[in-house]
Amino acid sequence: QTIYISPGYENSDAGHQAFKAGMTAADSPLLINEVMTSNAMTMADDTGAYSDWVEVLNTGEADVKLAGYGLSDDIGKAMKWRFPDITLKAGQSILVFCSGIDAAYTGEGSLYADFKLSSLSTAVTLSDTRGRLLDSVTVGEMPSDWSYARSAEGAWIKTSLPTPGFPNTESGFAEFMAGSGLALGDIVISEVLTSNNKIEFEEQRITSDYIEIENRGGSAVNLKGFGLTDNASNPAKYRFPDV
Repeated sequence: QTIYISPGYENSDAGHQAFKAGMTAADSPLLINEVMTSNAMTMADDTGAYSDWVEVLNTGEADVKLAGYGLSDDIGKAMKWRFPDITLKAGQSILVFCSGIDAAYTGEGSLYADFKLSSLSTAVTLSDTRGRLLDSVTVGEMPSDWSYARSAEGAWIKTSLPTPGFPNTESGFAEFMAGSGLALGDIVISEVLTSNNKIEFEEQRITSDYIEIENRGGSAVNLKGFGLTDNASNPAKYRFPDV
């Protein structure tokens, strides 16, 4: 039974390794830096849609022309989507929204790949213009609005602090939040209890889960219209009354 593919090489593990080496480009400065497979409300594209996304980083000291480079969610089809004529500057990153629609790139604005990512499990590959593998990552099941990010040490981690366009650090998350519409205000979730079977509340002596909301500002805030949810795709599942 053949376990590994080896077209053009001996049909053995050694032949497979030789084939794989021939299909892998060496010493590329381009890396897949971060992936979000369930973007519910983290970052909208130019159309206002919340598509999943892949971030590619140029770790080198020279600019790279991306025209013809490939991005895919299918290891067997490396060139599923090709980058347009765009240059990625040294040390910079670029975001590709996996919307399923390959919208024409006009020279500015968002990039759109013609495939979508699965939140259950997906593989993402980056290839050069010859179809040789530059980088790949397999992303397991992810919660909504979490990302799979490459740390400064090179290890991949699941994180609730996505950093599209910024370094994958806590300070990078703070920079992202400061520049987005999701910047934290004075009203925050300060405590959550998700499995309460002992602590009783109110005169009814009920044991319920709870979410604590805190106002960390210096003045009162009317919460009427604010939303609370356990489902990121339905952010206003519960709306506060006039309180």
